[in-house]
Amino acid sequence: MTQADLIALLRSCAENFNVDPDLVVAIATIESGIYPLATRFEPNWKYFWRTKEFAKSLGITEATERVHQATSWGCLQVMGAVARELGFTDQLPALCTPDNGIRMGCKKLARLSEKYENEEAIIAAYNAGSARRLPGGKWENQDYVTKVSERLRKLRAIGR
Repeated sequence: MTQADLIALLRSCAENFNVDPDLVVAIATIESGIYPLATRFEPNWKYFWRTKEFAKSLGITEATERVHQATSWGCLQVMGAVARELGFTDQLPALCTPDNGIRMGCKKLARLSEKYENEEAIIAAYNAGSARRLPGGKWENQDYVTKVSERLRKLRAIGR
């Protein structure tokens, strides 16, 4: 799949979830460089979703399920635990399949869009689980919010 194909899939899925396609492309660009096989283990991850149940149903160890839930996957770097919470029941490495990972990332963004009206809050929450401001008004993950927002402005400026 070419990068143009991936961008088209990102945009199409965003529209299906009623999410701004430019926002989805901007996040994918910052998260993975729009690389569908991107993975990143987060050793300090603390949020897990029904690991025993999924390990048993998939025929894997609970330790493997925990590692997979503490890993971000695919173009949109969806955390395994987040995908589980959103209803993903397959093996978590399958989130590197563009259809799966992009669908879960867009589903997460759709939920965040229902919760937050402010676009920067949505971006902050996508990266940090929730939108948290520091004293003085900056986001807890301001560098990430700034990177995505800058990429988003560029995409909107060129009309793509």
